[in-house]
Amino acid sequence: KKWMKKNGFSWWPGMVMKKPGSYNVQRSADGVNFTTVASVNKTMPGSNNEYSYEDPSPAKGTNYYRLVYTNTAGKNVYSNVIAIEEVAAVHIYPNPVTNYINIAGINGKTKLYITDISGNIKMVANTANKNFNWNVAALTKGYYILKIETEGKEAGIKKFYKE
Repeated sequence: KKWMKKNGFSWWPGMVMKKPGSYNVQRSADGVNFTTVASVNKTMPGSNNEYSYEDPSPAKGTNYYRLVYTNTAGKNVYSNVIAIEEVAAVHIYPNPVTNYINIAGINGKTKLYITDISGNIKMVANTANKNFNWNVAALTKGYYILKIETEGKEAGIKKFYKE
């Protein structure tokens, strides 16, 4: 259950699946009626494959997500539901990044987190500026996730690659 609120990060990057069965990511616009948006079947017990999911077409406003594990006997196990506010107006560039990442379209007092794909927080910054230029030269080469939190609510997530 690494994907649930690890260090304040609410997503499922780097989810390690050890049990055979199927794993489904489900989305809802109302937090009640869910539909499956991604699936993975795990057939090899004990192997540590890592999976991640980024919703390519979230609805405007709040999207609710959960993970459903179905074991080989057909029993479903549901995770907690998380809510993520879609903020399509926020853009990051360049991607891939070398030394600086630019974040454009920020609205209001915002806290920014950069995490690795396992959800470990690597950098944190606060800004009230519409645009923010962040020195990320200290990050090692690899994939990272930028979490945007406005007024204490998770407002968006963007992936980027650090060269």
